[in-house]
Amino acid sequence: MALWIKGCPRCGGDLYSDRDVMGYYRQCMQCGFTFYEQRRRPSRPLPASDNEGPPQPPDEAAALNEAA
Repeated sequence: MALWIKGCPRCGGDLYSDRDVMGYYRQCMQCGFTFYEQRRRPSRPLPASDNEGPPQPPDEAAALNEAA
């Protein structure tokens, strides 16, 4: 549990942090103002790919030439 002295945006009271099933939140000890923190996972880059876009079906003319 962490404290923010005079951190409440509504009344200027003291905030504490906690969590429940909805996630992490901060709540004022004086007025009860509550807001949920937006926590995000750190983004990681996508793996590099040699292919540009989805795979394409084989060309019909090339398929006919290979069969002949």
